[in-house]
Amino acid sequence: MKKIICLVLSALLAVSVMPVFAADSAGLEAAVTAAKSRIDIPEELSEFSSSVSAESGEVTSYRLQWDTAEGAETPKRIEMTVDALGNILMYNYSVFGNYYTDKASLPKLSESEVIAAAYAHLMKLNPALAAEFDPNGELLHGYGVSSTSATVRFGRYVNGLPFCGNYMDITLDTDTGELVHLASTMTYADNIASPDGIITPEQAAEKFKAVSPMTAKYITRYGGEDEDSAAVLAYEPKNADAMIDAKTGEEFKRDVGGYQNAGAAYDTASGTLAAEAAAYGGGFTPSELVNMEQVEGLMSEAEARAVVEAIAELPLDGKEFSGCTFDYIRGSRKDDGTLTYIAKLTYSLNETSKREDTFVSIDAKSGELLDVGTFNNTNDGAEKPSLTEAQALETAKAFAAKYAADEYARADSDIEVSDTEAPESDYYRDYWFNFYRKENGYEYQDNKLSMTVYKVSGKITQFSKDWDDDIEFESPEGMISADEAFAALSGQSGIEVRYEIKTDESGAKTAVIVYALPVGEPSIVSAKSGKLLDYNGTEYKEDKAAASADDISGHYAETAISTLLKNGVISLPEGETSFRPNDVITQSELLAFVAALEGEFYPVTPYYERGLYKYAAARGIIKSGEVQDENLPCIREDGPKYIIRALGYETIAQMTDIFAAGFSDSADITPGMEGYIALAKGFGIIGGNPDSTFAPKEPLTRADAAIMIYNYLTK
Repeated sequence: MKKIICLVLSALLAVSVMPVFAADSAGLEAAVTAAKSRIDIPEELSEFSSSVSAESGEVTSYRLQWDTAEGAETPKRIEMTVDALGNILMYNYSVFGNYYTDKASLPKLSESEVIAAAYAHLMKLNPALAAEFDPNGELLHGYGVSSTSATVRFGRYVNGLPFCGNYMDITLDTDTGELVHLASTMTYADNIASPDGIITPEQAAEKFKAVSPMTAKYITRYGGEDEDSAAVLAYEPKNADAMIDAKTGEEFKRDVGGYQNAGAAYDTASGTLAAEAAAYGGGFTPSELVNMEQVEGLMSEAEARAVVEAIAELPLDGKEFSGCTFDYIRGSRKDDGTLTYIAKLTYSLNETSKREDTFVSIDAKSGELLDVGTFNNTNDGAEKPSLTEAQALETAKAFAAKYAADEYARADSDIEVSDTEAPESDYYRDYWFNFYRKENGYEYQDNKLSMTVYKVSGKITQFSKDWDDDIEFESPEGMISADEAFAALSGQSGIEVRYEIKTDESGAKTAVIVYALPVGEPSIVSAKSGKLLDYNGTEYKEDKAAASADDISGHYAETAISTLLKNGVISLPEGETSFRPNDVITQSELLAFVAALEGEFYPVTPYYERGLYKYAAARGIIKSGEVQDENLPCIREDGPKYIIRALGYETIAQMTDIFAAGFSDSADITPGMEGYIALAKGFGIIGGNPDSTFAPKEPLTRADAAIMIYNYLTK
């Protein structure tokens, strides 16, 4: 890693060009001077305003704003935030009005040119800080045909180490390189620890493993279109955010610095509605009949109220019943056509200084308690709590055992709690508990019973049940050990060293060096394979599309294909390195190429093809009645047809009498397609063959389809 020069805060304070501004007119003058010395403010931005933030213990910052005069034909604005050390922490340039263009185009600057231009802007805005930011920035998003701007992130390093997650994001125009936006995070420290004498990464890894041991549990592996979800076994550190002090080897602790309207009452059919129903002579569909029969079997409002009001543990005392609705759970339709219905009841308390609503949901057939929620607009912290956390836990256990017995029998309620008396006044009004499901001795946090107990009355104010009895659990047979799992994690993700801030009792801030797992990297390991897992339980793979293909060197379409791949206009399927330029393009592949003209990107896989076809149909790229087959081989005239439709020129293209394609084999063009091909030729999308033919019925290769897209983007 490149060593970065450390500009310690005390040094910054001593530099004459970086004065410490005061939170007064002199400070504002200095902030404006610093801003205007680095950014040109056009004369037309003649209206200026400012605000100041001077939070206790923090560095004062000034928000500066320049606007065009009221009534300007094209309103414009420049905004900046300058702190009292002269650092520009935010910049934004806005031109108001509708300047959207739907023409896709390739950026004029390459990725490396964008990064270099962005760093040049960083140096201009913050010359004294630039050395602390890695010039090899990360291109975050926006680069390609879907945007005229791109954002580059530069991480801050001090003594060669990442500093407190600080960064500067520079957004610029990818055609001109002009600055559009700057956003940053900056941390200020009174002292910065030296890297001398820190423990090795190997020693830190052992310390981390002791502080945050690998814990086996079930996580959900979400299925695709044709695959059911399942619970798979995985290891994860007990605390993935744990950090080790790089000097002492000890654990480092980071600084920790309702109202809802009641539902309307459920109402049965009025006499008029009943009479209208009786007079109706039409028939009903089978689905309508099933639903009518099911609804007839639901409990009445009075029966639902009786069930809920018999639950003494709920906070209903003094509240009035204010409504009940019967509704079905979305996605609950069974094979026989029936739905799962719930009754939602609302109870309200209205007093001069207090409003509180309790919402209770039960199964509208069985009366099973499903959900409880309480919302109020006051804080009862002034009332003395009557329960300790341990007492509240026993209340929660008893409630779960009574109203969710089957689930409670399979959940872990052995929670560490305090038995000390709660403070006289406590801002938080409830104790919160989660009883997670356990299968084969391992916790499954996606299934749980959740509840809160009110500290004053001991009533249950919140209750929910997240449970799936249909999910399949992976067998523990063949699991690797916790030590093997940690070795796999540290071997793949590693452990990094960086700065974190520690504040002492006097308020002084010290940048301390710590070891921790890399930010943003996965920390879950498969308990069977030892491979890293993503958030969805599948094997983790870096989301990096291939920037080139291994089978296009020397091909006549090499420039077009490599340019489209490099700019993310098209992509290779996951795991593939070949473009297959001479293969005939399929309908789904061609539609994916064409969608990229509007910044829509659909990997050609079965999972994405459904969305691709929905998009193509909605945009009129493919018409109702036309063959829709993802594997259908395309012919050459299909390219102009789909492209012209995507660009919105279909109405013009259908005026066939005014067009002449101008190819020697124009007679072979399908009747009605002449306008599409003539427009495509006029736009420079197609050029024809050396013998002046177009060969409309010949197969369209992937290479020639790429050339059509490239031609449009570069004309």
